Amino acid sequence: MEKEYGSIKLLNILVLVNAIGLFASLVQKVLTRWLHSNVSLIWSEMILKSTFLVVSLVYLTQQNSRRTNSLFVDTCDQVIDLAAEDKEALSYIFTFRFPLNGDIEGSIHVTTIVTFSFLQIMMLLEKSQILGNTMLMMNVMINEMLKFFMTISPIFILFFFVG
Repeated sequence: MEKEYGSIKLLNILVLVNAIGLFASLVQKVLTRWLHSNVSLIWSEMILKSTFLVVSLVYLTQQNSRRTNSLFVDTCDQVIDLAAEDKEALSYIFTFRFPLNGDIEGSIHVTTIVTFSFLQIMMLLEKSQILGNTMLMMNVMINEMLKFFMTISPIFILFFFVG
């Protein structure tokens, strides 16, 4: 029970940190576009990040609301005595799996968050591939310049000593 409760709390922290990062990224992109006219926005990335931010905020709002499904604790409390911390943890875990009316089930949130995280990772991998291609091109340019200087240097040295 401690592991499950800790896992859900860790997921909440990770989603919160990711939401803050997404918000900062969106604000940075909008401000950069607003201040510099030569910058173009990638609208698909902006829409994906905005949607992920909304899903994260809905998840965090629902998880941090004080509505808990105490059916499991009420039933178990008739059979065994539970500590107050255990009651809170069990109610929280049970609410995550079986939410009250009007709330979204926790597994749907987790599936959506994992899907959006996967899409975000794919976008980052694409950007890192572009960066890798740029670095490869720079390496080729440096090698070509070295070859140029290696062939032209003896001629300059010869003209310097002769002339």
